[in-house]
Amino acid sequence: MNNQTLTIQQAIDLAVRHHAAGELDKAKSLYQQVLQVNPNQPKALHLLGVIAHQVNKNDIAVDLIGKALALKPDYAEAYNNLSNVLQAQGKLDDAVASYRKAIVVKPDYAEAYYNLGNVLQAQGKLDDAVASYNKAVAIQPDYADAHNNLGNVLQAQGKLDDAVARYNKAIAVKPDYGDAHNNLGNVLQALGKLGDAVASYHKAITIEPDGADVHNNLGNVLQAQGKLDDAVASYNNAIAIKPDYADAHNNLGNVLQAQGKLDDAVASYNKAVAIQPDCVEAHYNLAFILRKLGRYEEALSSIDMSGSNEFRGQYLECLYALKKYEEFYLVLGKLIENSITDLRVAAISTFVSQQIGRENPYPFCRNPIDFIRSYENLFSEDGEDGFLQRLILELYRHEAVWEPNAKSTHKGFQSNTELFDKPTGLLLDLKRKIQEKIELYRSDSFSEESEFIRSMPKHLSLEGWFVRLSNGGHQTEHIHPSGWLSGVIYLQVPEMLNRDEGSIEFGLWGYDYPILDTNYPRKRHHPKNGQLILFPSSLFHKTIPFESDRERICVAFDLIPT
Repeated sequence: MNNQTLTIQQAIDLAVRHHAAGELDKAKSLYQQVLQVNPNQPKALHLLGVIAHQVNKNDIAVDLIGKALALKPDYAEAYNNLSNVLQAQGKLDDAVASYRKAIVVKPDYAEAYYNLGNVLQAQGKLDDAVASYNKAVAIQPDYADAHNNLGNVLQAQGKLDDAVARYNKAIAVKPDYGDAHNNLGNVLQALGKLGDAVASYHKAITIEPDGADVHNNLGNVLQAQGKLDDAVASYNNAIAIKPDYADAHNNLGNVLQAQGKLDDAVASYNKAVAIQPDCVEAHYNLAFILRKLGRYEEALSSIDMSGSNEFRGQYLECLYALKKYEEFYLVLGKLIENSITDLRVAAISTFVSQQIGRENPYPFCRNPIDFIRSYENLFSEDGEDGFLQRLILELYRHEAVWEPNAKSTHKGFQSNTELFDKPTGLLLDLKRKIQEKIELYRSDSFSEESEFIRSMPKHLSLEGWFVRLSNGGHQTEHIHPSGWLSGVIYLQVPEMLNRDEGSIEFGLWGYDYPILDTNYPRKRHHPKNGQLILFPSSLFHKTIPFESDRERICVAFDLIPT
């Protein structure tokens, strides 16, 4: 070994220094020289195996590290690195077992707990992953990566406030941690704290200007804030860094569509599907805009190319627009065999059947207007200190977006859908009152003969948001396709000179369906403070514009199958 100028320990120490500096060839040569002198030197075998892993020769790595462990069964670092190799090979159960052996040998091995958490997370064992990351940070409180990954698991579990705390801990330990700033931005966005999310993304970009994902994420928040020009700039930054970024091209198309630049949007969606032919969302968006442009045959082709069953309603809408009525009902018949709870299918089936005088075959809710119910005086009012006024003041503290993109709200603010996730105080009281009326609705007289009521899932979650419309505000026709039962409770309704102003109108028409018979069913309701209205989520509804210096404020909600 170099004419015996180095001892085995000196050679290993020098090799380790080369290894740490990334000089793998020099380190490998020295490890091999050690093994020529002593074939059973466990550290040389182990670290030569690590190099094999680093150059993607994982079978060789397993063999070398396995030999080291046979010679030294209490070699915790070798168990840890063997697990890394097994994980790279996709042998996750074996990797978990090996990490656990490392921990048995060395109970205070924070890195092994961290790595074990990563594998458990990849296996979807989130509770176990949380426990493992918590062990890592208990042993090593300044373990920034463990705090960050723990935040990722907590976010996946829906524990968003806890995730924020972990990301902030990671950043406190390592202020220039770009990934943690980006992840914090993601969870703040999910919490509806859009301004704070923007600030986090900007910090991440300052640290890592070439992070395409961060520019894309920033674009998403700016889009949600209605800052469309800024969103376009962010998506273009992401694409400049990563030209084959399908999601960024798709997201750019969404903003261009919102700006009315439909041809440019089509071009962006086409780029997305050219890069990623199985990008279902881009195919859907392309089909949506082609339908909007009246290019129905192209829209049908795009839906077919998506390979997804999620766009059944849009497919029927195109067939109806092309006056292919027989094909419409043939396709509808096949859809009924697979699902009777697609609300967009339910909406178009109800409208077309009324328009051309055929019986509606889709069973979800054949006559949705018959299923509207209103409930008066949910809360007693006692002047400015009444429940509704106090609730309004509380809602003003929640973040809301002016004319949010891809929503039906015009000249008004709309919040995210988190109102009833973890409600306290007044919002908890409101949620209970809504649930009480939903149970009353279930037991209404129509329930005995209604498939819509009888087949309502047992497991449903309540998703709520608030809408504040200003002078001239309104909402265009829309349905709530992810819901089953929808509703709205009115907190503040301005007095109107024209009684129809600010009313809610229910009807069968929406989404620019071609109208053959203008005498389709519709029903207009004049809301009052403290009133709650429930209706099938497949029923189109809109708000009539109003003129007033006072806002029209309501809380809307969906009962969603879970």
